[in-house]
Amino acid sequence: MFTLPIADVALDRHLLAAISIAGAVCDLMGGLFLAYDLLGGSHGPLRTLTRVVTYTLFFCLGYGLPFSLVIGPLKAIELALIVGLGLGAILGLEYAHALRDKARGLHHRYDGWMPFLFGALRGAAFGLAGAVLITPVFGLLFGIVSAAGLLAVYAFQLSPTAAYQTNNRLRVRARELLASAVRGLATALAGVLAALLSRSNAWAFGLIFGLVAGTVSALISIFSPSVEWWADQLPARRLGAFGALLFLLGVLLQSLQYWVVLFNVTVR
Repeated sequence: MFTLPIADVALDRHLLAAISIAGAVCDLMGGLFLAYDLLGGSHGPLRTLTRVVTYTLFFCLGYGLPFSLVIGPLKAIELALIVGLGLGAILGLEYAHALRDKARGLHHRYDGWMPFLFGALRGAAFGLAGAVLITPVFGLLFGIVSAAGLLAVYAFQLSPTAAYQTNNRLRVRARELLASAVRGLATALAGVLAALLSRSNAWAFGLIFGLVAGTVSALISIFSPSVEWWADQLPARRLGAFGALLFLLGVLLQSLQYWVVLFNVTVR
């Protein structure tokens, strides 16, 4: 029987499953972009989806790359998918809501309860990552304490949307860097406190998580005005091309499971 000579290669089954899921997500989002006109054109939800996709990529890279050096590439991919998808969707929806209220002349109303809702959702994303990577008890405590810390920070008008703006040039704003540092510090303290309360040795994970959270938040605060301007100015044809690329990427990622069988790759 003829076999292709790559049988000594081994691939982790969790990684294979994560890649297949990522491919399915790319297929879904690519299909939505390709259906731009059917979904209402410039008045439909695809501008928001563009924000969500863009910020998800930022967060996945921002959390995945540093943690791959700390907890290994496989666990880093899990963390990046959980935190990246969660925070990307939250920030995309948050900015879309802020833009909608600003267009209606209601941007001051956004200083009410909405930032606290998004802060609680961010805490839930952090908690889920902690539960998967450390222990369920640590994750529960980390989620609750980090959400409480973010809500306290947001009470001082230091939420991501407090200084929402669009601009086609990158700008470093001192107040946004300070806000990112405070949010990162609150997250780090939440991780340490959760480790102490759960009697685990995850305090280092909490500290590193807070450092990464603050750094990624600061970088996004620099790039987000340009991302917002780009999302509003992006022509429909480019949205369709972006959707086609996402769809093709999804097909390639999902086909990996079949290439594994074809080349006799061992799945552990």
